[in-house]
Amino acid sequence: MQHFRYTAIDRKGGQVTAAELADSESELVRRLRSKGLSPISIEQDSGGTRAAISSGIRKADLVDILRGLGTLFASHVPIDRALGLLAQTTDREAVVQLLTMLRESVSRGESLAGSMAQRSDVFPNLVISMIRAGEEAGILEHLVPQLADFMDEREQTRKQVVSALIYPAFLLAVGVISVALLIGFVVPSFADLFSQMKDGIPASAAFLLAMSDWIRHWGWTLLVALLALPLGWRLVNRIPEMKIKRDRWLLHSPLFGTLVLYQDSALFCRTLSALLAAGVPLIQGLVISRGVLSNEVLQQGVLLAEEKVRAGSSLGRALEAHTEFPTLLSRLLAVGEESGRTQGVLNQLALRYDRRLKERLARLVSLIEPVLILVLGVVVGGIVMTMLSAVFSINDMGA
Repeated sequence: MQHFRYTAIDRKGGQVTAAELADSESELVRRLRSKGLSPISIEQDSGGTRAAISSGIRKADLVDILRGLGTLFASHVPIDRALGLLAQTTDREAVVQLLTMLRESVSRGESLAGSMAQRSDVFPNLVISMIRAGEEAGILEHLVPQLADFMDEREQTRKQVVSALIYPAFLLAVGVISVALLIGFVVPSFADLFSQMKDGIPASAAFLLAMSDWIRHWGWTLLVALLALPLGWRLVNRIPEMKIKRDRWLLHSPLFGTLVLYQDSALFCRTLSALLAAGVPLIQGLVISRGVLSNEVLQQGVLLAEEKVRAGSSLGRALEAHTEFPTLLSRLLAVGEESGRTQGVLNQLALRYDRRLKERLARLVSLIEPVLILVLGVVVGGIVMTMLSAVFSINDMGA
């Protein structure tokens, strides 16, 4: 499939400019003429349209698309027509182009999930997997509204986490910059003064001067290392052995382990609950739910649990034996299976772990702020006291 931008004249003499997917330029020409459009110019887009759509689609736009599709599917509107109607109800160019591409793909016989998979840079794997499951089970009208609610709740949680970390991150950045400026530009001003000392510079002051010299000459390496961290993080994701080691370390780390566990536990429970409520079989629901987890260790645990469930084991026992999910999750799930309330128990567990995640995050943020202030105060105070003590020692020598 290729992306083309075209300009055409419609039957009323109006000019139309848009972008579409097509196997070739000739196919696009035939398609436009069948719509009553006379193409004036056609240019192959070498990725510009795709990149523009990717950068122009927000999480809120995805939620709006899913909510609109859910409403139209509930009214038994065909998929291609539903996509066309949604494209007419928005004034955001990136959304219009995305919906147009999806409609053209569906019109050629591709499934909705397959069309979304072509734009995996826009649609998360969770959305694609759940749409595919809904199409296979014929329950799109029930599944899509739940998926929209799920994505909305997930986005709200993400925004709360980001907003909670903004102030600590700002405080840390200001503190680090202040210390770097103090060491790099203020401390060197004392170098000439210390050179007059006959007995040599105190060890603490000499250390600060050496650090200042290193920052002024090699401080750029710290910036390079900081910028390389995201690249290294992505590189680890491509190496399975390193990824699972990193995820195991994260899961058991005292600072972030509980946050990762609660986040993935809530995500797993909410996804599986939505799938079961929509009528998706348990095994298929586990496959999809496993794909939305961020931690590779938990993913492998769910994979082992899938195999046990296929062999006839209950889900609660399988999760307790083969995953690192909280014990409460597997035990309550086992009780829910016995009483026939699996979906309801999963939903309650999702709410429980969401609440615990927010409480834990709030406590962590409230702890980080005073710790950062204390550490920065000690560092800055230590630098000042070191330099002042060295200055006073010079005065004592002069006396």
